[in-house]
Amino acid sequence: MSDVTLNDLKRWKNQTLETALACGFDPNDITRLSEQRTVKINTLPGSPPDNSIVQFGWCKYDFGRRKQIRIEVYEQPRFFKTIPELIQIYQSISQPVSQQIAAANEILGAEQFRELACQSGMDHELMGHGYHYLKKYDHGEDVACLTQIQLAAHRARTKPEWKLVVQTLPALLGQLKELDFLKTWRYEDE
Repeated sequence: MSDVTLNDLKRWKNQTLETALACGFDPNDITRLSEQRTVKINTLPGSPPDNSIVQFGWCKYDFGRRKQIRIEVYEQPRFFKTIPELIQIYQSISQPVSQQIAAANEILGAEQFRELACQSGMDHELMGHGYHYLKKYDHGEDVACLTQIQLAAHRARTKPEWKLVVQTLPALLGQLKELDFLKTWRYEDE
C-alpha cells in the first residue's frame, strides 16, 4: 500500500460517519462532523515515533470560539510494515497479540489488513475522540477504544473481514493503551 493520502482520509471519514449513523449516533452531530469547517483532516509526513503509543495519528481540538477538530494521520501508520516487522513491534507488547496481528495480516492479506486498520483508526479518532469532544462527553482513550470496537462490531454483522478485526482489536488496544478491561474482552456474535 502506498502512503496514506488526503483522498484515503476522506473515504475513511465518510465510512466512519455512515457506520456511526447506522449505530445510532446523533445525526445532527454526524452532520457537523461531516462539515469541513468542523473537522479538518490532513496527513503528517513519515511514521509515528518508535517510542510512541500512536499507531495511526491523532485528534486535536481547537478550544477557541468555534470548536474545530483536526484529525492528523501519518502517511505511514505503524501497521504499514511487513509481517515480520509487525511481529517484532507487537511482540514487545504481547506475544499473543503479536500472533493475532500476524494471523490477521496473513488471512486478510497486507492490502486489506492495512485498509481495515486505517478505517478502524479513523473510527477511533473521529468518533471516539472527536464526536465525544463535540458532545462535551469524556473523550479519553478508553472511550475512543470502546467506540472503535463498537463500530468494528457493527460492521462485523455484515462483513466477515470485520469479525477478524473485532476479535483482535480489544486485546491489541488493551495492551497498547494499557486498558486492562480490554485485555480480556471478547467479541461474541449477536
